[in-house]
Amino acid sequence: METNLDTLIQLTAKRFPADEVNYPSLIGKTDEEKLVFNIRHQILHLTKRCGKFANVIEGYEHGGKELDIAELKDQVPKGVIDILRIAQTLGMTGEEIAKAMEKDA
Repeated sequence: METNLDTLIQLTAKRFPADEVNYPSLIGKTDEEKLVFNIRHQILHLTKRCGKFANVIEGYEHGGKELDIAELKDQVPKGVIDILRIAQTLGMTGEEIAKAMEKDA
């Protein structure tokens, strides 16, 4: 499956809508309150994801017999989704992300 960042951003926005249907607490909120909620909520998802990565590594460092590569691989696309949802909420494009990566490299 060949794709680009803009396609992935659109796919995650479609697959994981952050609207009043999925988050009833958004009903009656202003656009700014919805924006803040979405950014915060997506950062919480990303934070939980980082914890799952850390749990695998930390368990291994404390004497785990094998590093659970399968679990780490399972978390990578989920982490990408978390980041792309934040990018979409902020109105970022794939081109903006790519340019920033080139600049910071």
